[in-house]
Amino acid sequence: MKKCFRMMMIFFLVLITTSYVIDNAQASSYLDNGKEYTGYITNENKEVRYSFVLDKPSEVSFETTTEVYGNRFNIYDDMNNALDSIFSQGSKATPQKSTITLDLKPGKYTFVSSVIDFSREEGKYSFKMKKKEFDVNEIEPNDGTTGATSIVFDKKYSGHLAYNDQVDYYKFEVPAQGMIELNGEGFIAGGTNIAVYDANNKSITRDHHSGSKITPSKFNETLYLKKGTYYIEFYTDRHWPERSGAYNFSVSFSNAHANETEPNDGTTQASEIKFGNKNKGFIAMNDTIDYYSFTNSKTEDISFSIESYLNGGLDFTIYDENNKSIRSKYTSSTHITPGVINFTENLPAGKYYIAIERGSYYDSYGNYNFTIGDSAITKFKDYSANAYWTQPFIWGMANDVIKGDVKSMKLSPYNKLNEVQWLAMIFRYSKPDEVKEDKNNWTKVYYDLSKKYSIPNSGKPYSALRRGDVAVIMAQAFQGKKVSEREAIQWMYDNNLTTGKDPSKPKDYANFGANDSLARAQAVVFLYRAIEEQDLEFN
Repeated sequence: MKKCFRMMMIFFLVLITTSYVIDNAQASSYLDNGKEYTGYITNENKEVRYSFVLDKPSEVSFETTTEVYGNRFNIYDDMNNALDSIFSQGSKATPQKSTITLDLKPGKYTFVSSVIDFSREEGKYSFKMKKKEFDVNEIEPNDGTTGATSIVFDKKYSGHLAYNDQVDYYKFEVPAQGMIELNGEGFIAGGTNIAVYDANNKSITRDHHSGSKITPSKFNETLYLKKGTYYIEFYTDRHWPERSGAYNFSVSFSNAHANETEPNDGTTQASEIKFGNKNKGFIAMNDTIDYYSFTNSKTEDISFSIESYLNGGLDFTIYDENNKSIRSKYTSSTHITPGVINFTENLPAGKYYIAIERGSYYDSYGNYNFTIGDSAITKFKDYSANAYWTQPFIWGMANDVIKGDVKSMKLSPYNKLNEVQWLAMIFRYSKPDEVKEDKNNWTKVYYDLSKKYSIPNSGKPYSALRRGDVAVIMAQAFQGKKVSEREAIQWMYDNNLTTGKDPSKPKDYANFGANDSLARAQAVVFLYRAIEEQDLEFN
């Protein structure tokens, strides 16, 4: 009788204790972060359920201890879908300690302690829930392109991939051809997966960056893209949904400043170009070939001058109007060290096409520029298709900056620059409507314009100019204000018009060589860089 009474008391205490735990969990509505809970599995009560709510994306851990063999701990979402579980082989003599950790999106969840129906195991278990919340600025749901979070350049964004939220999409607009820098870090178990798509869901790139939650992935991707709408996807491997966690990133944009007319992906779309113009193009990851067309009215030598900044190489091919290849050239190049192609081709009158495409390197993308010149420049005896001044001189001749000596048929690029030549170059480009040369005194108009626009000069048209004087005249003509020689030289440096006489030395007054003379070719290069490369404008 005493033994029977003792068993009834134990059973009664178990019921009371178990009921207390369940009521305790329900009394505060949901489980408290960091609080330890205790419960009992009995033959009459094989399952105990606890609720918890996540207001933010979180990493949730349940640290469990159980003396019940076959004790299973499960996590369910609010639709009763099983998310993850652990199975115990503990005993009263040796309780088993286990941890279940999941990244979860905000929502209501259930934590369940149970044994299978036919189990006769009984005993005590305990657990503690720990959660780590993440403050993110992604806008959910963003599980596809239609719900993608719109982002802007140079702003930091943060998101979270969960066991039950395995993909995030972001949308951005590229306003013109250029480079996109995608930078960030991922605190994601197993590493960070990133993909980029165009507006038609065509994959641009897909990369995996190794890392973990304690040693985050560091990613810095450069994308060469044409104008358009794009999507960034952060995703977990569908076979490993537990590989989840938080990430952050930003996107920046650099304009390629191309002046080609897109689309120009074939001969029917070719951009028409003119002799002497500097044509600036861009090879993108989703735009790998550009076509141009030109027409010459007579058989003549046509000069071609190309600079490639593609990271790998560039192919340059000329076709006739029947798509027959006339000449093909290749140059290797990098974004820092350009590849140069200069050559002259004798072409009969007709229409021609130029095709520019990336070389054999799959990831060869970036900027390029080229200029073509007709017999207006190639007719001169000292013209060179392989000089540092080739492209500037083609441009200068087409824009009336230089004329050349038709008596000697020379350009004289290495002759010392004199004062009137420099003033003529400046005003022929900046004030073409006001330049009216007198056949009897052709220099007069340039000194008249110098006086009108307050451009300093010595009044000695044929005296060789100091480099310092060249800088002062140029700086004042562009800025429209008086400057000292040192200020003018610094302006030249600041606008990347010169590296000084020795590029390995500091960009200072001494390295500019203010008292040295300057060649005509160097002067044309200064103007070319200012107008075509730095987009400076005369005041």
